[in-house]
Amino acid sequence: MLYYKVKPEADGETRFVRNPKRHVIVADSSLIGNELYTPGEFRKLANRRDWFIPTKIPKTETFFSFGARFEMHRETKAEQTLYLPF
Repeated sequence: MLYYKVKPEADGETRFVRNPKRHVIVADSSLIGNELYTPGEFRKLANRRDWFIPTKIPKTETFFSFGARFEMHRETKAEQTLYLPF
């Protein structure tokens, strides 16, 4: 699925959204580095486009934390450890 990922250097920048009923742009909250937005959510934002990276991530490899969507980071084989009960 296509997501728009916030660049880490845009962390803490003000997030602006469009209010279609009043035709204005409103400061909503702050951007979070590495947060993922769907195309529908991205269309509602009125921020600089160069703060985002379009990425394709399977929907099953994302998770929500405190209302923000992030990508799961899988352990590499070198980092995986096998714990055996002794």
